Amino acid sequence: KIESVLKFEVESLLPQWNIDDVVVDFHKLVETDEASELLVTAVQKSDVRKAIDLCEKASIEPLEAELETTAVVNAALAAGLCSVDTAQILVHVGEHSTAVIVVDGGSVRDMRAIPIGILSHEVVQPEREGDEAADKGEKSEKKEDGAAAAPATGTWLDAPPDPDELQRRLEQTIKRLRRELGRTVSATRTAHPIQSILVCGLDVPGLVGSEILDVPVQHLEIAVEGGPTGAASANFVAAYGAALRQLGGGTLTPSLRREELHYSGAFERIELPLAVVCLLLVTLLGVWNIFLHKEILVVDQTKLGQWRNRSIEMLIGNPKQGVAGTLRSPSDKVKKFVQNIDEEVDLTKTE
Repeated sequence: KIESVLKFEVESLLPQWNIDDVVVDFHKLVETDEASELLVTAVQKSDVRKAIDLCEKASIEPLEAELETTAVVNAALAAGLCSVDTAQILVHVGEHSTAVIVVDGGSVRDMRAIPIGILSHEVVQPEREGDEAADKGEKSEKKEDGAAAAPATGTWLDAPPDPDELQRRLEQTIKRLRRELGRTVSATRTAHPIQSILVCGLDVPGLVGSEILDVPVQHLEIAVEGGPTGAASANFVAAYGAALRQLGGGTLTPSLRREELHYSGAFERIELPLAVVCLLLVTLLGVWNIFLHKEILVVDQTKLGQWRNRSIEMLIGNPKQGVAGTLRSPSDKVKKFVQNIDEEVDLTKTE
């Protein structure tokens, strides 16, 4: 039932995307007899396709796709880092985004994506259009001063940014990331005290080993036999969680290859109520017809029915049996009245 209405429920929450262009997945947070509270993730199909195409170029057919957030949660729970009497904040730092997961009492309570990554400070080098000859794909030629002309693509890159400027931007990025983590710590309401902030993914200088609002920041270390140990294992937590899920482990069961989920239109959502209303209407008409039939039987089997039949025979007789009635020249109203009675009698005999 959830899968049949999931896209319809989250469509209003994703105004920036077409609902048919995204893959949505969900995780149940709270479930009751009347409703369920879900944590929903949405990823553009184009982003999933890029990852799948990259695997296919390496001659690997991906069986499943999931987010770093769910993979990190499965890895942390499998490693026993999230106990039932404490709360933790799991952080996965990516290139241009950071995933934050709040785990309370061994269960996921919240997830969010921060659009800040360790490479967000890098300046995007814009491309400039070349001359008309380069736009047409002609070969580059040597200029008189020995410098190379524009390449055949018609664009070239600007000079690399100043190292001091990059360092300043990196420091600003780290400050913004720490500020967002501080907001998460202050705004999160958990049943148990937050024990630590466990960080994995790409390394952020100065983050691990510090404190954010008196909460220590540590590496999310996964001990794997034959694998990296210590801080180096934090770079492979998401990969470990994804592999664990494919081997049948893990608490969360996400899936971003959910093409079976379809958008249910307005008519599809009211098909069942309409069917129930039609069924009730047919039942009502059937019961009404039964009562009418019983009323006609009561009339036919009592003196009222005999009076009706004798009145007809007296007034106009019975033409089928050759019996003439007393009324020789009945009026049109009488004829119509008798005709209506005859039709009702024939209908009763037919039923």
